[in-house]
Amino acid sequence: MMEERFYYCNSCGNLAIMAIEGGAHEMKTSGRDMYDRLNAQGLISEYLIRYYDLLHTQSREWLIESTIEALHNWEEASRRDCE
Repeated sequence: MMEERFYYCNSCGNLAIMAIEGGAHEMKTSGRDMYDRLNAQGLISEYLIRYYDLLHTQSREWLIESTIEALHNWEEASRRDCE
């Protein structure tokens, strides 16, 4: 099976930064904490970068809310998998 590789561009990075910093502000936490949590769940590569083409067409507010919701859902699923 071939490993899937994601192409990365400056725009993808900008979108990820906006989601991380905006999410951190909304959740009243640091950008570093938000990055660590998103990265631990694989959301940066598996959500923000993978679905860049869809996500960059949405509003900043929608992107932030969607990222926070995905983070909560993925963390909860991770906790359930560990039980």
